[in-house]
Amino acid sequence: MTNSAAAAASAPEPLGARTAAEPASAPARLGVRDACTYLLARALLLPVELAPLAWALWCARRLGTLAYLLARGRRRVVEHNLVQVYGARMTAAERRRFARRAFQNFAMTAVETLQMPRLIRSGALDRLVARRGHFAEARALIAAGKGVLFVGLHAGAWEFYLPCLALEGIHPLAVMQPTKKPWATALIRRGRAGHAELLVDKKGALRAVARGVASGAPVALLLDQNDRHGVFVDFLGRAARTNPIAGLLSQRYGVAIAVGSIQRIEPGRAYRFYLSPPRIHTPAGDVAERIRSVTAAVTREIEKHWRAMPEQWLWLHQRWKDRPDGSRERLK
Repeated sequence: MTNSAAAAASAPEPLGARTAAEPASAPARLGVRDACTYLLARALLLPVELAPLAWALWCARRLGTLAYLLARGRRRVVEHNLVQVYGARMTAAERRRFARRAFQNFAMTAVETLQMPRLIRSGALDRLVARRGHFAEARALIAAGKGVLFVGLHAGAWEFYLPCLALEGIHPLAVMQPTKKPWATALIRRGRAGHAELLVDKKGALRAVARGVASGAPVALLLDQNDRHGVFVDFLGRAARTNPIAGLLSQRYGVAIAVGSIQRIEPGRAYRFYLSPPRIHTPAGDVAERIRSVTAAVTREIEKHWRAMPEQWLWLHQRWKDRPDGSRERLK
């Protein structure tokens, strides 16, 4: 379903009434220094927020190229990841070109985040993103009080994930990990607020998320990064430590899991959101094995989405930092 009016007609009402007793994760109050930095950043970034999206993304790509040249340490992470995934199939020159595009894509994500409130208010996001997939099935499960876990990945226009779900009448609890800079976290919260039922800091989020799922609320989170408390499953041919929350919720509450992603077709002009069918996983084995099995299955589905747009993934993250033998990956 791509038409937001049709989606609203068939969608359940937002879940605010059912989760009203669940306190929202309020943003931490900024100190004087962070508050001043936040206001200064807002002022400096205002031209980016107000510029036409396609033009702002063109500028972002130029800034991404500059970051590629200056951020030597992060560039090493990208090139190391490329060697691990592609090996000899990619030459050194191809890795450099690919790495430059990885920085450009990350810069575009920052601009999309800044522009998101304006894109939502103007209705532009509804026009920009073609939505395909199994939204009606997800809404039916939510309406029946069964809830759905919406899993995404750090690829393409991932910051559009929550508002595009909202365009389909789905308002999930959203798990957010604060940055190390409170003022930067406040900027990101500003972009994400208004289309998620509540924002929960990643630290200690499991209990709040579990209560939401138990009440039938949908939950959205991204599960394609290294998690030092996770379980090891295969991702792109290598053992990757992965957050097991999807497996935990699946086995505890029988919640369905749907994986989605938003691909940039023509940055600033055309995007495509595809949602896989919601699936209830019923693996065999003891509890630990069932959780690991679901985590592996969800990661395989994430990998399918990744393969549609490998250049748009967040290569700047050290995905395979932890190893099964307890050691940590060293950059070459």
